[in-house]
Order: sequence, then structure tokens, then C-alpha cells
Amino acid sequence: MIDKVFNNRYKLIEKIGSGGMADVYKAEDQVLERTVAIKVLHPQFANDPNFIARFRREAKAAANLNHPNIVNIYDWGAEGDSYFIVMEYLKGQNLKQIITKEKHLPFAQAVNYASQVCDALYFAHQNDVVHRDIKPHNIIVTPQGTVKVTDFGIARAGASAMTQTGTILGTAHYISPEQAQGHSADPRSDVYSLGIVLYEMLAGEAPFQAETPVAIALKQIKEPLPDLAKINTEIPEDLIKVLKKALAKSPDERYQAATELKSDLALIDQGAKVSVELPSEEKTTILTPGKKPPTEKKKSDKKKRGKKWPAVMASLIILATIAAGMLYSYLAKPQIIVPDVVKLTMEQAKETLLNKKLQMKIIRREYSPHKKGLVINQNPDAESKVAENTVIEVIVSKGLKQVSVPTLYGKSLSSAKEEITKAGLKLGNVSYKESEEAAGTVASQDPAPDEQVSINTAVDLVINKAIEKYQVPSVIGKTSSQAKSILAKAGFTVSAEEQFDSDIAKGKVISQNPNAGTNQPKNTAITIVVSKGPEEEMVSVPSVVGMQYANAKSTLESLGFVVAAEGSGNNVAAQSPDSGQQVAKGSTVTLTLGP
Repeated sequence: MIDKVFNNRYKLIEKIGSGGMADVYKAEDQVLERTVAIKVLHPQFANDPNFIARFRREAKAAANLNHPNIVNIYDWGAEGDSYFIVMEYLKGQNLKQIITKEKHLPFAQAVNYASQVCDALYFAHQNDVVHRDIKPHNIIVTPQGTVKVTDFGIARAGASAMTQTGTILGTAHYISPEQAQGHSADPRSDVYSLGIVLYEMLAGEAPFQAETPVAIALKQIKEPLPDLAKINTEIPEDLIKVLKKALAKSPDERYQAATELKSDLALIDQGAKVSVELPSEEKTTILTPGKKPPTEKKKSDKKKRGKKWPAVMASLIILATIAAGMLYSYLAKPQIIVPDVVKLTMEQAKETLLNKKLQMKIIRREYSPHKKGLVINQNPDAESKVAENTVIEVIVSKGLKQVSVPTLYGKSLSSAKEEITKAGLKLGNVSYKESEEAAGTVASQDPAPDEQVSINTAVDLVINKAIEKYQVPSVIGKTSSQAKSILAKAGFTVSAEEQFDSDIAKGKVISQNPNAGTNQPKNTAITIVVSKGPEEEMVSVPSVVGMQYANAKSTLESLGFVVAAEGSGNNVAAQSPDSGQQVAKGSTVTLTLGP
């Protein structure tokens, strides 16, 4: 394969990995001149038409997953009997290599890696892609500590083929109980597999071990989770509770979305307490004080063997059921191509299937971003070939899960974040405003408390911050324009008043409020009082019309007026200002003379 060129573009340089379904090569994209990774499917899958149809559809869906924690798929195609996927080339190690080298990881590092996988899974699930094969081998960690999940699409494409041929046994350590029993996988199946990966990061090995893959699958179905606290004493009790919930045998008792798991992991990372309802298989019976748990009595070897027979028979029955299912799937002669009913209403889906002589069964309803009543998953997948009257299992959307917005007023930002995450929501925009309230606390929130909103809705917060204050400079004795300029530069606004003052020159500042030297918030209005100079004495103008000019002048000057005359004659014909007006002492009175 080395030096082979696919589609006249991708030249294989070296083999860098191999798995149950494909070989991985480092390659050169000769068009864009960049290094890529190419996953070439093993030849046996090219002869399975169901697999190829599913591979094409899922490769397209996976190519649309653009997320920082998902390996980008650039291209896909076929050349001859070789089917391939072109992916982002990454430097780093897969998580299996890291666990093998380190034995087990510090819990903080394990929580960090698992949280990043949660982000990848939630994004994929929101886009109707379920991975179905989450395991350490499919999780790459870059040198910068970024987690990248790979094999979206190829895992789903291979789901049917793996079940029919038995190669599913290669991933038995990470398979969910419902997948082990032949049921369809959904987002909660990925949550279970991630729980197994998290357990392995903490313990150094997956929880369920046996000599054969079928025996491991049986343990996934019926055996309780081994006590991690006995393996790694450094693990916080709350993290063990989170693991037990993620690994519940029943999907209904697990975290219903990857974001729910991430929310609890975030609390653990912060050292906060986590409230987790344990699955039914983890709940223990509380003994009454004084009573002892029942103990086994010594019995004959014959009786011991008799005790074991029911368990042996149960295991054989389960093994026979799984084997029969696989044999039937392998030997059955499919006749009808299953139509795609995803995103149809229940009524439309039922009618579509009946027209193809197929039956429909709703196995459950679950919250999703899709409209209530739409089909969001089906099993068998579209384009599979099945016998007439086969029952097609579907999952129906309940719409987005609604949650109540918590009351956040007065809480610190960190406490508010915790409350938001615990409620299944996410933190939105955070802005700040100056306030007399305690700095760092929530001033307002949107949406409002107790409002019912969809899960993962963003909650915007406004946080109180201390009011910034500035020292008021002194402007007393300054001119009005100087005072306004000084105060404006200091961050204040100015309002001015005027009053008479016999001591302060006209136009200069007499006083200011607030006083100089005090600390005030920015843009506080500073009031300055500006002198109008000494207050003038007001005098009433007497009437001098008709008087001789000499007498009139004498009268006005005795009252402090300045006299001006115009015209000719000896008598006053008119005056200005008129008699009776109040004018300042020293004002000029103009007399008009006449005959």
C-alpha cells in the first residue's frame, strides 16, 4: 500500500496503525500540500453491500461534525475495492497507549479528559450521530492536552456488520449492556462506554475482565461494577458515585446526556459536592441494628454443586440466546430494504413501514433537540435488508427537556456558575456594572428565576462591581472656565451658580460642593459658586421733566446719578430712564432739553 495514490490525490507514506476494521496511514494531500491520515477499510467489508451503504451515509454525517474535540474528516471515497476516509493528521498518542504506559492516571487528569470527550459526544448527539464504539483506542490526546475523538461514522457504519459476524467481541470491554443484548444504541450507550473509559483511566484496566469476549459481554449485562475504591484509594467518593451512575445497567438510570455527566465532573474538579442518585443495582439494603447478614453454612460438595446449577444454566441460556441471535442474523435471507424513517412523525413512520410490509414498535421516548413526536432513531438502520413483517424499533423525541432557572441574585459568580451547571444550563454572557451592592455578586440574570427553559439554555449574568471613585480637586479662587476644565479632566461634570460677593472678584469661584479632597464616583456633578462681584445699590429715578436743567442736574447728582444732556434749551423735556425705575446707583440718566 505504501506509495499508493487514492483518487489521484492522496499518497500513502507510512502505516501508523491498524484495527479490527481498518488500517491507518500517514499520507500526503498532493492538492492542498498537507499531511493527512487515511483510514483504509479491510477488504472483507467491501463485499458487504449493507456495510458499504451505511458507511457512505455515516461518513457524510461524520464529515459535518466540526468540533475542537472531534477529529476532522476531510474526504471519503473508494478506489477499486478499497474504501477510505481522509482525516485530520494529529501528533500525539491514543488514550490506550497513555494508560498502558502510566498504569492509571491522576483523577484530575482523567476527569479533564472525560470532560472533553463529553463535549465531543454532546455535539455529535445534537447532530444525530451516535458513536457506538467509544474506547481509549478512539481517543487521541495531543501534546497540548487536547482530546480528539475519532471514528465517528465508521463505528455506526460497522455496527450491523460487527453484530452479524461476531467481530463486535473486539470491543466487548466497552460495549453497553443494551448493545450486548442486540438492542439499538443511543446517546446513553456512548455515556456508558465513556464511563468504562473513565474507570479504566482511574484503575488501569477496564472493570469487566474474562477469558472470552462473550463472557465479558455477559458481565456488562449482569455483574455489578467492581469496587474502584479498593483498587485506587485516591479516588474521591463522589467520583465513584458519578461512575456508578454513568455505568448503570439500565439506560434510564444513567446520565441522559453527555452534558449531565460533564456537569457533575465539573463539580468534582472544583472540589464541590455532587448529588447523585445511584442506579438500582448499586443500592444496598440497610440492616437493622443487632441483626447480622445471612452467612453461608458448610454443606456437602454435592449441595454446593446443586447451588451453582441455576447460575450456570442462566449463563448458558444467555449465551445460547446471543449465539442464536447472531446465527439468525447471519443466516437469514433479507428481502426488504428498510426505509429511513428518522425525522418523520410517528404516523408518517408507521405508514412508511407498513407500505414496505414492516412493523413499527416504539421502544421509548427521550428528550432531544428535535420536535416532539419525531422519530430520532431506528433499528435496524435505513437501507438494511430484512425479512417481511420485521419489527423496526424506533425512539421518539419528547422535545427539549425543560428545566427551571435557579435564583442567582446575590450569589457569587462561582456559586452562580455551579447552580447553572447543576440545573442543566450553561453560563452565557457575563457583564459588570458599578453598584453599591457587594462586589462580585449577581445583580441581575436572564432568563429570570423559576422560568422554564430548554436544557443547556445560556443564562446571562450582570455582576456587581465596586464603584470607582476619584479625589475632587480644589477650584476655589479659579475662574469659572478654569474650574470647569480642571474638574472635567478629573472625571467630573460641573454645574455653576452665581452670587454677589464683595470680597471675591467677579468671575472667580467662591465655593464648591462636594468639597475638595473628598472621593466621589466618576461623573459626579460638582457644583461651583461663581462671584458676581459686590452687590450694587439700587436707587429709584426721580421725575425731573419740566424742571430747569440746572435744578434737574443738581437733583440727580445728589442721588448719585451721572447726568447727560442732549438737545438745546433750559428746560427738561424728557428723561431716560423714566421716573420710578430702580437702577443701580451711579447709573447715567439722559435728559432731553427743550424751550
